[in-house]
Amino acid sequence: MTPAGFWRRSAAWTLDFLAISAAAVAFAWPRVSSGWQASAYAMRQLSERTADAMYDEMMLGTPVAAMVPRLVHDPRLLEAATVLHAALWQLFLPLLLGYALLALLVHAGGELSPWQGSPGKRLLGMKVTGMAGERLPWPRVLLRHVAGLLSWLTLNLGHAMAALPPDRRALHDRIAGARVMARDAGD
Repeated sequence: MTPAGFWRRSAAWTLDFLAISAAAVAFAWPRVSSGWQASAYAMRQLSERTADAMYDEMMLGTPVAAMVPRLVHDPRLLEAATVLHAALWQLFLPLLLGYALLALLVHAGGELSPWQGSPGKRLLGMKVTGMAGERLPWPRVLLRHVAGLLSWLTLNLGHAMAALPPDRRALHDRIAGARVMARDAGD
């Protein structure tokens, strides 16, 4: 086995992402649905209040340059924006939490399984190992998963490290003392 390249790893992650996202939406659908309705209603309210406030300012003869600062501090618009903010959290938080939980189960669970990787990695002929080719123990699997956040927080530079030869290890692989191996050198 050889180190898996960047594009193969990206393809596996994309396959896993699509499956996990679909499951997260299905899992959180009742909350997502109510969050969507609340967001749509809040957006309509903000739009209507913005139009009303702009009309009021125009009727007062407020110059356009002075209108924007007045609108930004208008209590009606601030209230509507606060309601929209809460509705958007109601929409996205269940999706984010559902995705995070399912991703932990899929990625960490897959690496702890005999497959030694997620379904996407398995499908594309890869597995996650220690530096000597051994299976990772659960603390290192968990560390690798959590360290993946650093790869995201570096604006994906941590992931891009997987494109660098010779070992093609991403930041989270390096932190956890892991590597992703492929059955063949093709990428």
